[in-house]
Amino acid sequence: MGMTYPRLSLFKVFICFGLCLLFSKGMVSGAPITVTATSPGPPPLTLTQRGANLASLIEQIVERQGDLAIFLGTDFTVTLDYLGAEEALFISVSSDGLRATLEIPEINFSQDFESLSPSGLNDQLQTFLRRDGSAELAAMRKEVNKRSPAGLTDGNPSSTTALIARDVFAALGGAVDAGSENRHGFRVHVTGASFKSGNISGHRYGARLDYHRVISPHVGLSAFIPLSYTHIQGARTYGIGGGLALPISLSSRGFGLAGARETSLGGKWILAPFIASSFRWSEDLGAGGAVVTYGLHTRFPVFHREGWRVEILGQISDFRGIPLKVDGYTLDSVVDQQLVKAGISVNRQLGDAFRAHLTVTGNQYWQSAAVSRWLSAETAIAWQMTPRSALQLSHAYHTGSRFTEHTGQLMLRFSF
Repeated sequence: MGMTYPRLSLFKVFICFGLCLLFSKGMVSGAPITVTATSPGPPPLTLTQRGANLASLIEQIVERQGDLAIFLGTDFTVTLDYLGAEEALFISVSSDGLRATLEIPEINFSQDFESLSPSGLNDQLQTFLRRDGSAELAAMRKEVNKRSPAGLTDGNPSSTTALIARDVFAALGGAVDAGSENRHGFRVHVTGASFKSGNISGHRYGARLDYHRVISPHVGLSAFIPLSYTHIQGARTYGIGGGLALPISLSSRGFGLAGARETSLGGKWILAPFIASSFRWSEDLGAGGAVVTYGLHTRFPVFHREGWRVEILGQISDFRGIPLKVDGYTLDSVVDQQLVKAGISVNRQLGDAFRAHLTVTGNQYWQSAAVSRWLSAETAIAWQMTPRSALQLSHAYHTGSRFTEHTGQLMLRFSF
């Protein structure tokens, strides 16, 4: 008698998915950019303003727009906190609005600007942000990544380097495999996440398409394409990436990622060299970058008996920035980072068609980072709907110094 697959209404499936995403719904707190303007007077003046668009805030400062009109006719200085990094920029503006000095203290940089009108002065600063000062701003953002748990490109669990490493890890070893014997298949993931980095909170939504194929009894091919959208109180970031891996089974009895026969340990020792890249860009923050990563993923079975499967997971990734220009901006290419992941995965078969899953992973950056280490824990349940399709619901929690994230995910798998 063949295996039977219980029916589960789509309504119940989406209720479960909604509960997973409930964990990812959080309160949004601080804005990504804070401006504090001061003037010695008389009388002394101080004003704090928050925003999400760097270019717009610079224009308001130079042309004294909105609440900053209180500084008309007086010299004033602005301190700009960027993505949680305090005093990342200083801008001093003269009383007549025709001269300004921009300072980046982290890299000991200072430049004077002068024009015949406040609007002309703003144009000069905008050109500096977009083109002329791209190297200095990239160096500033590299320092921000070391200090701020909300840096965009590197240095924390929600940065580009960490997210692309997470995609590789999930595509190759972090997801439940319901045990298809087919030679190739697709997985579609839909994700919602809520994170808090220092005093900055935001939400991220994404999708990822995975493809796995058995090439020979010992070699497979894996590919994935992730898409993401991040929202931090008005600041929008868009991301796209892709990766390839070559999983190799060291078992003499076959390759296991897509469901081949098992070794004497009841599993397959998989070594998977990979290469991947990711591009994330935020016009609001005037930041972003393209990153390429390469490394090795491994999955080693330690126990498989009576419906239980336990595996040790590991991954080492090296990251490099890719020089790139978008809409006049020179993006971050000063990326030199490594990330090590090590964890344990426990799977339990629940009847004929269900499987529960727990993965706990430690993460460690090798180079300087605002959040150098963090812990990830994922729980999931997979339902084998038919011999060639499965559905998985999962919730993940990531925690580190000044960082927390909840992620809910729905995954559909189709094999052929």
